[in-house]
Formats: sequence, structure tokens, C-alpha cells
Amino acid sequence: MKFITSRNRQQHERLWFFESIRLWRDERTGQLVVMWRRGRFLGFTIGLLLFLYFGFVAALTWWIQALAPGIPVTYAQNLNPVQWLTLPRVWSAYEQSQSDQLEKLSATLRPAPPGLSAPSAPSVNPAAASKLDIAAEPFSPLLAQFFAHNGGSAKLLAIHSINIQGNVTLPVGNTLHFSLVKKMPDKVRLNIHDNLSTNESTLVTDGNTTWKWTDDPFKNGVRQAFPSEAAAMIREVMYCDVAIEAANHSGNITEPDAADHHFDLQLPYGMRARIFPDPDTWRPGRIQIDYERDGKPNTNVITVEEWMTVAGFPEPARISVTLNGQPLLDCRFESIIYNSGMYDILFQPPMGAPITSPNAPPAASTPEPQPAPNPALITAPPLAPGA
Repeated sequence: MKFITSRNRQQHERLWFFESIRLWRDERTGQLVVMWRRGRFLGFTIGLLLFLYFGFVAALTWWIQALAPGIPVTYAQNLNPVQWLTLPRVWSAYEQSQSDQLEKLSATLRPAPPGLSAPSAPSVNPAAASKLDIAAEPFSPLLAQFFAHNGGSAKLLAIHSINIQGNVTLPVGNTLHFSLVKKMPDKVRLNIHDNLSTNESTLVTDGNTTWKWTDDPFKNGVRQAFPSEAAAMIREVMYCDVAIEAANHSGNITEPDAADHHFDLQLPYGMRARIFPDPDTWRPGRIQIDYERDGKPNTNVITVEEWMTVAGFPEPARISVTLNGQPLLDCRFESIIYNSGMYDILFQPPMGAPITSPNAPPAASTPEPQPAPNPALITAPPLAPGA
């Protein structure tokens, strides 16, 4: 084999693969001849390896997400080869979670053993029982009309999980992509990433504890979210699916004594969502969320600018949000999917990721370090100092 370097334009034009290399066998000597441009060949080789690597990551992630939508695996996580070592454990946990849920379901349907003098009471899933009780409760005329015009309380309660994709544009002009997964009534996973980079921020709650991590959780660790971050995620959950949220938390709804055409939904952390249905369509076209931060009152106003229909239910297609009368963000929802199947493992920190202790709370004289007004969204990298 003989290696030669191309030296002129005529030789360059005879090369293959972006003018990087050419192989042939000398007819006179029978020797294999390789002519190449070292710099161009090196760039082509590195580019090919990167293409194969990113293609493998994309195919692997897509394959896992297609086979098991409940597994918390993202493209950004799989860019780290260390993450590949944890995939068998994550898959095993997913299969175990699926097996446990099937076992619980079969237990509710299993007949009573023969030979008993009196059959035992039929087993009922507690979550299903609570929803049946809610559906059986008599609603006030206002709520009854609201639920009836937004799909009906029984159909609203039949939605067990919601998968939402969309984009958020901030006042400064940058756009972030988000994915929001909800498993009713209180499990949430919110992922935000920059459209121009792989930087991302994730908030997860199982209904009791909220965790947060940025970028790769196996490298940066997972910590418990600040109360301000957890409260911000609850506010963002109210940006859409308002009728579904109200149906699942009807016990927290109060109506004012006055004849105003609205009702209040009490949220955690002392927050209150005031819902104003449109008097003609009964769609929740305006939501006002009141809360305190650093001892000062704050008000978020969510206004629906455009609507779409999802499986017969009205959902926002675009909303605008203000904070104390100033523009906060503009959000466009690309897709909303109901009952796509979400397993509880999706609402837990990634298995094997280091869990770090939350930062110590600041002294009473110093305000708690707060992210920007919309923490889960605006704290997406580049991170604000102290976030």
C-alpha cells in the first residue's frame, strides 16, 4: 500500500468524500494507492464520527421513549455515555412499576375466596373512589354550568394524565421550549430547555416533595426545590387544563357571595387562583393568581389569546401572562395529549443521580434568594446567580 498526498487542484477534484481521499490499484505494479488531503480527511472523519454518535443517541432515546413513554429519559441525558450504564436499572424500575400497577388492578378484580359465610366488601381503588365521590357531589349552578360547557365533570375526571409541549417567549426576546407532564391530581414533571443549546432545567414533584436539577442530573446532582420554585411550578400548571384542574380539586373551590361570574381555587403555598369563565362560552379565558413573595403581594394574570380543541375539550393554543401588570411571557402550546400513559417513576429523581441537600435557608434579615418571576422557566440556563 502506498500513501501519497494530493498537491494540486486537478488531484483535489479527483478525490472522494468532500475531496478528502481516493483509493485505486496501480495497473502496472498491482499496488494499492491511497491519495488523501490530511486536513480535509481528518475533518471528514471527525464529522462522520460525530454524526454516528448523535444518530445513535437520537435512535436510542427515541426507541426507549416509543417503547415506554413513562421512562424519564431525554436526548440531553443520553448524550452522556455514563447515562447508558443506568439504563438497565431505569428499565427494570419501569417494568417493576408496571408490574405493581397490574398487580394492584388485578387485586381489585379478584373474586372473594369461596367458603366464607359472608362475602367481603369489594375492593375499590382509593384514587378512583375519591374521584367518584367528587363526581357525585352536587355542584353549584355556576360550577355545574362551567363543567358542563367544558366537557362534563365525568369526562374531565376520566383524564388521568396530560402531556403538553410548547414554546415560551420571554420579554427579552429569547424563546425556550418546554414539556409538561401531569398525572392527576398532583404529580408534575416540567422540563425547560433553550432552543439554541442543550442546556435545560427540570422540576419534578410527586405531590409531596419537589426536586430540581439542571442539565445532567448525574453530573450536577439533584436537590430539593426552594418553596418559591415549587410554588412557581404550581402556578404554571394552571396555565392550561383549568377545567380538569378544577374538577380534580373541586373541594378547594369557593364562590364569592356577590353575583360575580367567577370562582376561586385555593392552591398550595397560600396561593389563590381566581377563574373567570367567559359568560358566553364558559371557557376559562382569564385566570388571576394572587400570592405573596418577600411579604409583598403579587398577581399573575393569564389571558387566553387563541383556543384549540383536544379530544372534544377546549384548551388554550396561545396565552399571555403578566406579573403585576407587566408582561412576563407569551406561551404557545404545540400539542396537548390526554391519557398517554404515565408511570410514577417519571415523577421521581433519576435513579442513580446524586441527591444533594437543599441550600440552607437565609437569615431572617436577608430575603431568600429568588429566581426571576417565572422560576421554572426563567431559571433555565444560563442560570441566574444564586438560583
